[in-house]
Amino acid sequence: MRIWRISSAPRAKTPAPPSASAGMEQQRGRIRPVFDCIIFLQGAARRSSPAGICLDLAEQSIIELCVSDEILAEVKDVLCRPRIRAKFPALTDQVAVEFISAVKSFSTVIADVRPEFALARDPKDEPYLNLACASAATYLVTRDADLLDLASASDEVAIAVRQKCPSLRIIEPIAFLVAVRDRLGHAGSPLTGSPLTPGTR
Repeated sequence: MRIWRISSAPRAKTPAPPSASAGMEQQRGRIRPVFDCIIFLQGAARRSSPAGICLDLAEQSIIELCVSDEILAEVKDVLCRPRIRAKFPALTDQVAVEFISAVKSFSTVIADVRPEFALARDPKDEPYLNLACASAATYLVTRDADLLDLASASDEVAIAVRQKCPSLRIIEPIAFLVAVRDRLGHAGSPLTGSPLTPGTR
């Protein structure tokens, strides 16, 4: 198993989210995602998976991954759960600790995440959506059906999300990798040869 290590050149942490106006302008054109918990779990368990490749892009500073202390704490908790360990025996205590440290070293940590949205269907999704809003993220990468539905649903919360975060795309990891590849261009892309087709899930 290829172990995640702390980056030799940690990314500077962001103490607060960008302002509503200047922040959005500064981030225009940048690939600035938020990953939900399952992306971290799948990436930690199998680095060659689409989720692992998403994390590799952050480690290489090709994208600017945004996290919060709340999300890192949840990821650590999930990685230590007995049923998760039973399913992924390679996720030892050492791997979990090193993975969280590595993610924190190559991510931008947003310190002030306000509760902009309440999701009655699954409140556990709220930290990811609120972080995406606070960080002016351009992508929320997830496999969660409730979060994915926000991209097209007609309920009050979904409409509010699209109005407040017009630049945010909520997509699955394969679609995200394809979007990154297309943004970077095919020639010389670090994603050349990566599993970017649905059959690789």
